[in-house]
Amino acid sequence: MYIGMWVHPRHLCLDVLERTLSDVVGFLGANSISVFINNMNFTKMNLILTYDNKSVGRESEAGKLYFEPRHDFYRATSIRPQRYKELLCFDLRHVISRAYSYGLEIVAHINCLNMTLNNMKYYMVDNVKEPINYGGAWVCPLNPEVRRYLLGLIEDLATREDIMEIELGEFWHPISPLMRNRITCFCKYCRIEAKSRNLNLSDVLSRISREHVMRKIQKIILHREDKEEPFEEAFTFRNYEKLKWLGKFGNIEDFFNFRTDIVTELLDDMTSIAHDYGVRVSTILPPPDISKALGIDYREIDRIVDLVKPVLFYKILGKDIRWFSKQCLRARRLLKSEGYPGVVALKSMGSNEIQKEVERALKVWRKGIMVYSYSLTSIDKMELIRECITSYGKIKRRFLF
Repeated sequence: MYIGMWVHPRHLCLDVLERTLSDVVGFLGANSISVFINNMNFTKMNLILTYDNKSVGRESEAGKLYFEPRHDFYRATSIRPQRYKELLCFDLRHVISRAYSYGLEIVAHINCLNMTLNNMKYYMVDNVKEPINYGGAWVCPLNPEVRRYLLGLIEDLATREDIMEIELGEFWHPISPLMRNRITCFCKYCRIEAKSRNLNLSDVLSRISREHVMRKIQKIILHREDKEEPFEEAFTFRNYEKLKWLGKFGNIEDFFNFRTDIVTELLDDMTSIAHDYGVRVSTILPPPDISKALGIDYREIDRIVDLVKPVLFYKILGKDIRWFSKQCLRARRLLKSEGYPGVVALKSMGSNEIQKEVERALKVWRKGIMVYSYSLTSIDKMELIRECITSYGKIKRRFLF
């Protein structure tokens, strides 16, 4: 059975590399690790370690690369790739070499649109003309410079030895503007493209206001609200619910289709380049219930890429195992390829929660599982996941023979 795990480069520096690989293989029994190639825009990911195990005393920027880029691949764009100079002890080639010695395959993970660039002109813009630098720093997929940069990044990775898979994440539209009752993107490229498809972006906003969509959604959310302090621009249970009901009440199907076309075209271009070099492409996807609002069509993406990995945040989704099971089953039915579901096993989660999550995922997706992520999962939780997978395998064999 396939087992994969996401690992941030801070856990792959020279002074901790062997321990990380040993944990992932010894306690989890993993077959592969997904390595972040560019930094995510999350505070918890911003602690960068130097070789002497001292942390750099400043906040890092999202989007910077964890490897030395080959600048020839970025000639078509004015965006210059930047590497973290502070991460002196992380060497991608060495990590790949050591991972192979443990029997692990390296998957290169790219955060496509959630990244900081030097110039605000590349950013998405909401309907009040504010750059999307809240809830992440998001660049526009229709901006030709951004598009050329991403295609160059894919080619840069695809031509490197021993990278057999590129995993794409956050290539969809951000959740944060919708949580502020705003929509994106209103940059000149999006307005021109929308107009060519007979879509008026200002009219979309009017329709949302006219139907009192957010007020209806708020009533539903407040009725089910838990006592936890909400983080309004993140993937919380409350915000998942908003996205789900927005599609039901909003009467903005044409807007969702517009978003989906943009995302699908970008994904198609990136996948074609990787395939030219014989590298397979996989994607991480949010649960099906909210995918349309973010510009994601499961079936279209399944047609384009080699492998789909829906990430099902059980703990964030109100700890509702029935909802988790429903999303897991729905995602599986939408996809022709086998794929692997991503499950979250946080240190704060109890053993029973993790066991339920893993067992439900394996019941639907029988050939493998992805675990998110090494930095959030303790050793005892990794052992528990491996035990669940082993037990499931024994039960399955008992019924088969």
